[in-house]
Amino acid sequence: MITASPVDQKKGNQANPPRPALRWRLFKTRLLEWLMHDARAFQATVAFAAVVAGWLLYWCRQTRRSFDILAKLHRANYFTWADASARRIVRTAAQQRPQHPLMAVYRDYVASLTPLAVSGKYFRDPSLLFPYFAMVLKSPRANEKGVLVLEYNYIFPVFAKFFNIEEIARRYHLVLEPTWSGYCTLEVLSYCQYSFPVFVQAFEPRDAELLTGMKSNLIPVPTSTNWWVDHRMFRPIPRTTRDIDVVMIAAWAPYKRHHRFFRALAKLRQQGNRLRVLLLGYQIHLKKEDILEQACYYGVLDQVEIHEKVPYHEVNEHLNRAKVNIIWSRKEGVNRAIVEGMFAGVPCLVRAGFNYGHHYEYINERTGCFASEYDLPAKLLGLIRNHARFSPRDWVMANMSCQRATEILAQRIRSQAIIGGETWTESLAVKTNELNGMVYWNPQDNKRFENDYVWLRTQIRT
Repeated sequence: MITASPVDQKKGNQANPPRPALRWRLFKTRLLEWLMHDARAFQATVAFAAVVAGWLLYWCRQTRRSFDILAKLHRANYFTWADASARRIVRTAAQQRPQHPLMAVYRDYVASLTPLAVSGKYFRDPSLLFPYFAMVLKSPRANEKGVLVLEYNYIFPVFAKFFNIEEIARRYHLVLEPTWSGYCTLEVLSYCQYSFPVFVQAFEPRDAELLTGMKSNLIPVPTSTNWWVDHRMFRPIPRTTRDIDVVMIAAWAPYKRHHRFFRALAKLRQQGNRLRVLLLGYQIHLKKEDILEQACYYGVLDQVEIHEKVPYHEVNEHLNRAKVNIIWSRKEGVNRAIVEGMFAGVPCLVRAGFNYGHHYEYINERTGCFASEYDLPAKLLGLIRNHARFSPRDWVMANMSCQRATEILAQRIRSQAIIGGETWTESLAVKTNELNGMVYWNPQDNKRFENDYVWLRTQIRT
């Protein structure tokens, strides 16, 4: 744990002048964000140029480069007319498979895959994927396939590269669980090259619409990675004092936008409202020292308590200290910390326009609210003062438990399986998601599926 020292507290009270390097970094961060999200004239120019370049490359048979440009434009979600090019190409490819050149791009992408820092160990030993990132939820039986779930975008091509995926698909239904919004990406769409159905968890409406419009073998399922929270781990702890006004669970990375949160804290402080803040995170693109330096810049360092690399099972204890949970990213995946906090009884404040602007059903009058950059201070203060009026755990228990997610997934697979002539007699095992992968709700399922994992290891390509 790190808290502000007496010297740092004095700096926090006086908003110490920032170092030129920090001022420059924050300026660049704000400028890039404005260009990417708010500057409509700039976006229109970029979109027009990208569409022209994408189609020129496509007509010149530079399919991979064309896809990269148009897919990135689709994920940016600037304009509907700009998205149409990517949708048209991926839909045409899915309908003309396997002759369409994009199918060759999908195959080459998997074949030429190289290790990343997070995936290198799986290149050395693909069996390490089991069960944390490739989990069996159902064993195959006579005239009845099993179910195998793959989690994390970077895992999908790794699995396709190192396993005999066609043979596995004869015995298991495959389920992809992406962890980032924006499915127009090779990691997901490379599974279009196969002839068998692949189920893709897609709670974000825009991503579900992309998959549905393709009319391909990719079948959307209306769940996502934040549906699989273990509500036994995240729960209210009786007689715990909520001594923290607001908690922010966010990696040390620019897209988490700590600096914008600190700016709101500074405005509240000027109005006489000095909030106590708890930060939980870990290093990605920034270090904790960078986050503390930002807090010092805005004069709120003495309000901040910061913890790094908190063990997953201890996060609930910190959540129980807080009155409000805040997520201030503009775009990422469907954030699991939102639901974890709700199970702990903490209402959540989310930035309006988060991801693609869908008004998520789990942000409602019982669980929290949305806020803009302009009304964040007022909304945050109001939520803190009225936190006891909310009942977030009751809502997510009724609507977003891992058991409910299992039922939804099973129903979607069962419908497709019956169409394919299968029977369906066995229910799915329940899983939960933790920071480092998937685990079974019932630990005995590790033994229950031992033979499945033994067989799956025989399908590693040599």
